[in-house]
Amino acid sequence: MRRRDLMYPAGMLIDPHLFTDEAVTDETRQFNAGLQEMLLAVPDMTTFTPDEIRSARREGKSWMGPIVYSDRARTITIDGPGGDLDLRIIDAPEPAGVYLHLHGGGWVLGAADLSDVDRDRRNHPTSPQHRAHTTQPSTEEPRTGLW
Repeated sequence: MRRRDLMYPAGMLIDPHLFTDEAVTDETRQFNAGLQEMLLAVPDMTTFTPDEIRSARREGKSWMGPIVYSDRARTITIDGPGGDLDLRIIDAPEPAGVYLHLHGGGWVLGAADLSDVDRDRRNHPTSPQHRAHTTQPSTEEPRTGLW
């Protein structure tokens, strides 16, 4: 079947062909193989506590290497529904909007200042700091959108 013959489902804006095996480049395959090899060589993350993982990341001792901070970044604190909420903001020289960056880490391992998004000079990338997971389970019901 040729690409132009593909029928996209209603509302589909992404070409499904991009997710087929033949769409993966050799460069991507090599990168993925190298990443897999590197990750298999590091200790299993489940053998560490969340605090130990966050500390290693801050010290540049994780598989991701040293943290690169943006010279344009700043952190402010605002009143949030669950108390103080830190926002990491990277000032754009001539801002045209705000880019909300919800950093990774599964709400457990990441932090707003561990992944400065400094690629777009037209927007203010802003990353909220979530409440860090503790070793004790929460008795609160999850509340979508509230930190």
